[in-house]
Amino acid sequence: MKGLVDHVDIPDSILQGQVYIFHYNPLDVKILSYVNPSLSPTGAQFSDRLDALNGNYYLSKGNVGQSHYPLFVTKGDDIGLKIKPDINEGYSKNLRSINLFISQTPYSELAYSSSLNDDYQVSVSHAQNITPRWNVAFDYDLIAPEGVYASSSVTNHYLDFTTNYYSKDSRYQLQGGIIWQHFNMDESGGIAADSIFTQRLESNSAGIPVNLYDVVSKDKKLSAFVHQSFNTVRQLPRYNSHTELVVIDSIADSVVVVDTIEPPAPMMFNTGVFGLDLSLESDTLVYGPKQLWQHTSAMLFWTNDAYMNYRWHNPLKITLGVKSEHFKSDIDSLYKIEFASMTPLVKAELSTATRFSLVFNAEQRIATDARMNATRLSANATLSIDSLNSIFANASLQSTPADLIYFYHTSNNGADLQPVNVMKLEAGFKCGSMIDIAATARNIGHNTWIDATGATVQAPGDVWLFQGRMNMNLALGHFHCDMQQLLQYSTDNEQLRVPLFASKNSLYFDITLFGRALRTQIGLDVRYHTAFYADSYQPIGGYFYRQNEVEVGNYFWGDVFVNLQVKRATIYVKAGHVNALWEMSPNYFILPHYPGQKFGLMYGVIWKFFD
Repeated sequence: MKGLVDHVDIPDSILQGQVYIFHYNPLDVKILSYVNPSLSPTGAQFSDRLDALNGNYYLSKGNVGQSHYPLFVTKGDDIGLKIKPDINEGYSKNLRSINLFISQTPYSELAYSSSLNDDYQVSVSHAQNITPRWNVAFDYDLIAPEGVYASSSVTNHYLDFTTNYYSKDSRYQLQGGIIWQHFNMDESGGIAADSIFTQRLESNSAGIPVNLYDVVSKDKKLSAFVHQSFNTVRQLPRYNSHTELVVIDSIADSVVVVDTIEPPAPMMFNTGVFGLDLSLESDTLVYGPKQLWQHTSAMLFWTNDAYMNYRWHNPLKITLGVKSEHFKSDIDSLYKIEFASMTPLVKAELSTATRFSLVFNAEQRIATDARMNATRLSANATLSIDSLNSIFANASLQSTPADLIYFYHTSNNGADLQPVNVMKLEAGFKCGSMIDIAATARNIGHNTWIDATGATVQAPGDVWLFQGRMNMNLALGHFHCDMQQLLQYSTDNEQLRVPLFASKNSLYFDITLFGRALRTQIGLDVRYHTAFYADSYQPIGGYFYRQNEVEVGNYFWGDVFVNLQVKRATIYVKAGHVNALWEMSPNYFILPHYPGQKFGLMYGVIWKFFD
């Protein structure tokens, strides 16, 4: 991976023939970083979307189309309102996870993967610049895995279009995008009796009796955004081009030479940049009860971060804004809620020449329905030791309403839910992409869940959750070890249940052969987490509920993979869950009563074009 900072400091000629990817951020007024499309073949072991992603551990791959339960609790990281946790985590995308491009040369990526179980996935991406500063792109995914047993298949369609434009001096910038997603899933309520699976009483997995055999769910999502900003501060020239006569081997030629002009010091107080961000999100889920969710927002903001040059920056950056939102939700026509809100927000970043930065954020949502009010305060401090190493610490305090699914389950008895309060303290150390270590403490008040009877339960007090994570990417010659380790401890296991330990490790050799024409990776993935009473899944309502009957975990899961890369084409083969071949009494469940996939062989090809 290579990175460039602040695209306006790079002449267009440097961008010629290059492709860069960045992400949408509602408060951005300039593209802060570029990332080249990765040419590394690593990823076959990560090609499973429901695998471990950035410390978020899932209960193995699981049955395609079934819900997956995150092992890494992230309560208190935002004040967003939603119906319930996204059961399509890993499949679906949102506005902040899609890619935007700068691509002076057209860039395309084609991918196809399948397995001996008739699973298949097709991905097509294309991006190109219409003009040097105007790009259009699209992504399409078709995911159609077969599932483990009858009534567990899925067909997911995903499509997005994005565009971005910036004027010659980058004073005006425009980004836009739209996402269309349609998930169609057959999902049962789990196997009828766990003994059928664990004692191998049924050799044909498709014939295993299942509960709620005919449960089908559909999820239609539509998201769109338009983001633009205008800089009231005219940018000074940074480059001065002139033509020089060059003589090489008695042949004269004219060459355009670009000289860098060192700009003057910035003004901390200036008329700044004004931005406008509009977004729309709509989600319709059909299970037993139909669930509708619509969210529109408009945000106007100003920042004094008006200078585009990367050689210096304002020591104090201030962002002020106000966000207007409209929420509408309808669950099974039994519980409806609609309200509007206004959220003032402020952000201040203080940074010094000694590489120390301190960022304060504050936002207060004031809603027409007082139950939906929310508050969030946060502070983040970073001390950069050098260009790679940094020490960071952050603290946040927030108060937000519970997910609307809990209000729905209490609508009949008139229970009054209290806001969920979260205090978070975290400190850690980073060394580039090699090491990321952090310790986190969360105090969660009025934690909320659904019990086995379908009733909403809200804790009268609070609980402490202590977490330690260690992500490391190590290399010793041709040998690589990428690992994610997680320790968690809850002071009240009735209020908050988490596994004590979770781990994912990739061990592989990365070598080049035939004069560096062929890059090869051969390795092993191992996943594990300790046993705990994971929440069970109710497919008719599409929610998780608390259970005390079945522990999930304490089981190692191993995959073996081979990646072959020739130029920009990668071919991969993965033998998934190889230890299932010799397990005499399998107990690998992704959720209570949901067995994980048995041994399977997966293969595919990824081809990138941008020459």
